[in-house]
Amino acid sequence: SAASDVYKRQVPEGEQIWEHAFQGDHWFWASPITDGKDIFLASMAGTVFALDKDGKNVWPTTFTAESPIVSTPVVINNNLIVATDKGKLHFIDSGSGEKLEVSKDLAGRIKAPLSNQGANVFVGTEEGVIKFVNMEQWIETWQVKTKE
Repeated sequence: SAASDVYKRQVPEGEQIWEHAFQGDHWFWASPITDGKDIFLASMAGTVFALDKDGKNVWPTTFTAESPIVSTPVVINNNLIVATDKGKLHFIDSGSGEKLEVSKDLAGRIKAPLSNQGANVFVGTEEGVIKFVNMEQWIETWQVKTKE
């Protein structure tokens, strides 16, 4: 996807009910996600945008990370969890775009989409390590290596 993409919302029957052209600052590799109200877009420039259903920016300032974001973020309890290509995890207030916690360095490039179980996030690194991070306590609780 290029920086100028068209995002469409589909109803189960496939009838298009929403479309908006959005000009970003770089390529979008990660998939857009929603919390049911707003749409979050993470770019290769390391920026995260929040748009409402009319395509208007929700946050007063765009969140900027230290490196590209290629991993699809997750929303947990009205917060956005974003992982960067350089292995940092960011905990962001989805309503304001403000960082809630200091970035956690997970020591590994993160390109796979994040997934969660409740308030816990599964993170897969390019080095073949899967990490389980408890977002309530902001700690890595376990990890497993998938490569020898």
